[in-house]
Amino acid sequence: KLTYLMRKGDTVEREFLVGEQLFQGERLRLVGPIKLAGLDKAIEIYEHVVQHAPYGAYGPKARLRLGECFLRERRYEEAQRAFQRVVDDYPTSPLVEEAKFRVAFCARQLSLRPSYDQSATDEAIEWYESFIGTHPESDLTPQAKESLRQLQEIKAEGLAKIARFYEKQRKFPSAAFYYREILKLYPESSLAAQAVAQLKEMEERGVLEK
Repeated sequence: KLTYLMRKGDTVEREFLVGEQLFQGERLRLVGPIKLAGLDKAIEIYEHVVQHAPYGAYGPKARLRLGECFLRERRYEEAQRAFQRVVDDYPTSPLVEEAKFRVAFCARQLSLRPSYDQSATDEAIEWYESFIGTHPESDLTPQAKESLRQLQEIKAEGLAKIARFYEKQRKFPSAAFYYREILKLYPESSLAAQAVAQLKEMEERGVLEK
């Protein structure tokens, strides 16, 4: 265990700084010939800091770093939980803003997995909307807005696919309903113009009431 490799009397600060060096990719010689490297060891140190000094000066920093370590390993669920703990446990910390953004990012990455349903995309959209609403002046807000736009495009495309399916089945009122949902929910999406065109075409063909 890494905790046994630390010198007796090491402070939380020293532990955290060792974790930082490992996080940055450095190889360390801590005790005799033993060398340490890799995110797994950094994670072990950050977890030790959080466990033994959760509300000290390095508690929120270590918790945030845990999330970033998990992100690097694409362990998005664990990363999201770590970032959420920063928000929940340290509400007055200046790290909360970044943690909220990271929670939204993790939700976005999870929503892109084939095994996740549309509710995961909805959750990611809600997180980004919340972040933008509570941190409008943040340097991270432009990135949040772009990610939100991409997620809304995904949702709009899903509605468009359903609408096109009903058109092929000649169930035009149902198709029109989904095209109108695009205009109602995602009017800024690239699918909005297509929805308007399809609705107009169905009306001109007389298969849809004006």
